[in-house]
Amino acid sequence: SIMLNSITDGLLCCLLGKTTNAVGPLDSVESGDGYSFMEVKPGRILRVRHSIPNRPAFPEEPPEEAPERGTVHCKRRITLYRNGQLVIENLGDAVRSEILHCHSTSGEPNSTVELELSEVTGQAPAGTPGCGGRDAAAAAAGKRRKRKPKKVVTIDCKKQITSCKGSHGDVVLFFIHGVGGSLDIWKEQLDFFTKLGYEVVAPDLAGHGCSSAPQIAAAYTFYALAEDMRAVFKRYAKKRNILIGHSYGVSFCTFLAHEYPDLVHKVIMINGGGPTA
Repeated sequence: SIMLNSITDGLLCCLLGKTTNAVGPLDSVESGDGYSFMEVKPGRILRVRHSIPNRPAFPEEPPEEAPERGTVHCKRRITLYRNGQLVIENLGDAVRSEILHCHSTSGEPNSTVELELSEVTGQAPAGTPGCGGRDAAAAAAGKRRKRKPKKVVTIDCKKQITSCKGSHGDVVLFFIHGVGGSLDIWKEQLDFFTKLGYEVVAPDLAGHGCSSAPQIAAAYTFYALAEDMRAVFKRYAKKRNILIGHSYGVSFCTFLAHEYPDLVHKVIMINGGGPTA
């Protein structure tokens, strides 16, 4: 075995023109399908999936000559009556909000939405005598409108949309699996977020998936694996990074968030255990 290694080293030295004394991690090579092998330490190689979507070149700020472009106008009047009735009126040609859904809304620019707690909690079943039809409901609504309101709030605002979802080039999503898994468990999530325009990174832990499997127990301690994740994070991290961990992978997410608080924007923990010392 020793003789075979010596012969191999000699051949590599002759072919590559490098001495075997120069030891260092190899640079990761990106493949066409997004998978690459990254040597975090000599002989310790991790498989990493790194996907960069094709983003259109959106400007971060709107051009000065078109200040109204991307402007959303919201104009409403909200009236609250003493009996609990809430009336929301869309004024002008403001954009209709999709947040409030009610059976009485028409969805038109000048529509009115009426909500009353007594109507929701004490509503009689359909077909019950005395419920009344549309005429009775319209008469009751007209009567309520004549009451003096308790409070009236008018909303008239404009918001400028300067970018599209997923178009920021400084956001990276890191997916870290747990014990017994691999980056393949994230396949659906990786494809989904890549299609939305996000850059995603998912490594195989040492001894998992297609990463190398050292034969010593010390290679699988928490800190040994955490240092691997540190190397992956430093290789692909950008200004804003989101960490998603499952099971044991949650511990590595919290480790990176503690080490790089200025770079970790959010942490998503799925079925994680207790803190790891």
